[in-house]
Amino acid sequence: SGSITAQKLYFKFSQAGDLTKLIRAWFDTRSGSKKEASSYQRIADDLGLPAQEILFFTDNHDELKAAKKAGWQVAQLLRDHVVPAESFDQHATLDFVQISLPGENDEH
Repeated sequence: SGSITAQKLYFKFSQAGDLTKLIRAWFDTRSGSKKEASSYQRIADDLGLPAQEILFFTDNHDELKAAKKAGWQVAQLLRDHVVPAESFDQHATLDFVQISLPGENDEH
């Protein structure tokens, strides 16, 4: 969420260091509302990816519904000490995500 400038700052100064080099595209409200399926369709088109190959993480139920309607895979993110709402039952729930990038040493 937020402006592209704010997103870049957030990922540049993350607890894991500068993650901006891992992101190939940035999207903000110019792509449309995150609560409308057409926004996710536009992003998939911009990325040149089939919608079903994209996994979207969020803690917002309306965003989950919109992305799923656009054909994306979705997963609920849980913030620390927050009980998931019953309305999220139809979505996968994650409490930890580990992403391994090509070239990373698996021993870490």
